[in-house]
Amino acid sequence: MKKYEKKVIIVVLFVIVVSLFLAFIFYLSLTTGKKEAAGLSNSDWLNFWGSYAGSILALMGALIAVIYSNHNSERAIQ
Repeated sequence: MKKYEKKVIIVVLFVIVVSLFLAFIFYLSLTTGKKEAAGLSNSDWLNFWGSYAGSILALMGALIAVIYSNHNSERAIQ
């Protein structure tokens, strides 16, 4: 595997692990203590998790694009 491909895989895995960790922290903070989850309805939570997942996917796409652009720039210089 090329250095470029390893870097992309590492970045994607890092973003996935961090996003899952943050989701777990959100879950723990909402389920411990008071059992009311800030008075939000199911549609509010669906909107929150949808925007959370969308931002994670956008972040992964942007990071891959930056790595790809840097890789092409390095190849052009050589």
